[in-house]
Amino acid sequence: MRDHAPTPTGLEPGEETEIAVRDWLLAAAAESEEVACRDWKQCGVALLRCGSLFCSVRISAQLVHAAAGATEPNEVDAYLARALLGGLVFTDRTCSRYYALVRRGVGDEHRWKAHDPHAVGLSAGSFLGVPDPACIYPYDRASYWCVPVKGPSTLCTPSAVEQLIVHGRFLLAAEDRRADA
Repeated sequence: MRDHAPTPTGLEPGEETEIAVRDWLLAAAAESEEVACRDWKQCGVALLRCGSLFCSVRISAQLVHAAAGATEPNEVDAYLARALLGGLVFTDRTCSRYYALVRRGVGDEHRWKAHDPHAVGLSAGSFLGVPDPACIYPYDRASYWCVPVKGPSTLCTPSAVEQLIVHGRFLLAAEDRRADA
């Protein structure tokens, strides 16, 4: 039994947002919207192109976990929601990476080169395996949205992403110093 009323459109709460986000992401589909929808349905991940709507900063799980002070997905996700101010971020647990979506052009910025290999800017011409907007639970699939998507183009601010990276690098360096002592 439902404990809430449907929206005026007849959709469940949250479905309108999910549809809007899905439509926005599909505009960046590598091949076609139909292929991306099929891939989301079959694999939970679709290949999208950086550059037209967004770019990304790929961050190692090691760095994110250090910054969050946790490895448990729900704790890390809560940290990311706060640290990245609710901006779009997903993870691919198979390759131990997080992807913060940022405005187009930001992936090209020189600032990310200083953080390689822990963080790399992905710019126009890069492709991402992006999870279906409905994938928001860490144990359903290997790739999921760490912060449930609130709306299309809710991008991370570059300064928040860089602050997370610098904080994580500082904590990793402190951990290395303790291990060497």
